[in-house]
Amino acid sequence: MGWIFVFMLLCHLHVFPQPGYGDWGTNKYIAPLSQKCAVSLAENGYIYLLHHYIPSFTGDMNGWILYVSQDGGQTFNQWAHVDYDINNYHLKDAALVATGDDPANIKIFIAELLNTGNSGLNDGYCRIHEVSSGGTQVIYAYNYGKDPAYSISIASDSRAPGGDASPFAVAVAWTGYDSPLQADELHLVYSLNGGADFTYRNMYQFPGINRVSLSLGGNSQLDIGYYAIAFETNYDAGSGLGNAGLFLGRISSFANAWAEPVLVNTKFSFLIGKVSRPSVCIMQDQTDYVPGSNFVPLLIAMEDHSNASNSDLIVMRFNGTYQFTGFNPAVPDMSMIEITYPFGTNSSQHEKNPHMVYDRDYNHFLMTYSTENTEELIYTGIQAGNLFTDDWWVMGNYRSNTGDLPDNPMPHVDIDLSQGKAVFSWKDNYLGILSPAKSYFDTEWWVVDVPEAKADHLDVYPNPAVDRIMIRLHPASEFTYTICNTRGQVLLSGEGNQAQTLLNIPPSTPRGIYLLRIKTPGGEMVKKILLQ
Repeated sequence: MGWIFVFMLLCHLHVFPQPGYGDWGTNKYIAPLSQKCAVSLAENGYIYLLHHYIPSFTGDMNGWILYVSQDGGQTFNQWAHVDYDINNYHLKDAALVATGDDPANIKIFIAELLNTGNSGLNDGYCRIHEVSSGGTQVIYAYNYGKDPAYSISIASDSRAPGGDASPFAVAVAWTGYDSPLQADELHLVYSLNGGADFTYRNMYQFPGINRVSLSLGGNSQLDIGYYAIAFETNYDAGSGLGNAGLFLGRISSFANAWAEPVLVNTKFSFLIGKVSRPSVCIMQDQTDYVPGSNFVPLLIAMEDHSNASNSDLIVMRFNGTYQFTGFNPAVPDMSMIEITYPFGTNSSQHEKNPHMVYDRDYNHFLMTYSTENTEELIYTGIQAGNLFTDDWWVMGNYRSNTGDLPDNPMPHVDIDLSQGKAVFSWKDNYLGILSPAKSYFDTEWWVVDVPEAKADHLDVYPNPAVDRIMIRLHPASEFTYTICNTRGQVLLSGEGNQAQTLLNIPPSTPRGIYLLRIKTPGGEMVKKILLQ
């Protein structure tokens, strides 16, 4: 299938500045909603926004709407819409993940938690919808009994599938409980064949399990995929705080390598009952890994409220002595767990609401978060290769401000692999059916480890390309070029000294994403090229 819109790579390249605030982003209002919005991107750059509505006394909608942008966020169109009768179902939570690199094979998986009855206190269900060019269908449903349900998270390793799944793995984790006499439960359902069928596991039972975050990833050096589940335990509804736990295992079986999760408060007693909103991200990459080790980077960001007058973000990581060895990760000793404060303790901004994603092409993590005092949304970068050094955290230079940022904007961040962008979404305050929350979207260029270059120095077109591309430098300059795939294999290389240089792409070249690197006496520039 042909592309409907042509993406142009006449865009600005950025590097990480010194820590501090940088440019404002351009906020784009999408549509009204009541609960939350989430963003996920297919590999070709199509952007998908999920709007989740819950019923209220004002009688607003009960369900979700999926929007799609095929032009880099310039316009959004409604693609799918599911509504529920309030007398039958109460939608508690919803999440999505996009897979595929071409309109013909793109699939969107939407996971939802439903409680029956208009009070939302009866039997609960987990359902997974698959949205594709052929329509929307429920591909999995599980009745987990007496409710309330709490939280749901969905993930896939489709961008860099390991040898454990074919064509890729997709999984959903959610929390709830079976009866008032039982502890809260952490549930998991997973597919190793791209959503064709699913297997259910009851992962854990413990009091006060609430919000959950799931990530899939791996390391091609081992050809093994892994999953990570971070979740709240001992959650107190009054304070909104609790403890944090982590499960980690191999994707192929999703068997617990550990009988009990790693609990952050076991080592850091000052955090007992003082953390919330854990977001986990595990490396998802075909080639890059920490040099000299088969350690797969994994980070958990969460809110720390141990200072009663403030909220700070902390990031938990394993140190270099913990490695993924053999076919199952070993149970880590608590001495292998470290916590760092990327913005320092007692910061003046009161950081909250972290959400992370991994950028496979540039081997680094991205995180979006909000600030309570200045009402800003910021996204930042963490370079995976520096996880064991003092300067592993680098602050990004993009931020957005709606002017009315709520305490809980629920920001989401994802990567546009086709253009090297960081893309994130969030919501503002919900006041009622006459003044619903609004969803916003922002996208900026994010290229790391590249010397600074100006946008008007280099044009590359057409992009996407089929059999040729034109390189235009202005002013003209001597230069060398290489075109590599995302594994670093060189497709073309050469040199030139003209204002315009035509490159012919061999017809046998596999379709996909490539990196064009241009070196001139003034520095180096990088553009992403999509061959279709």
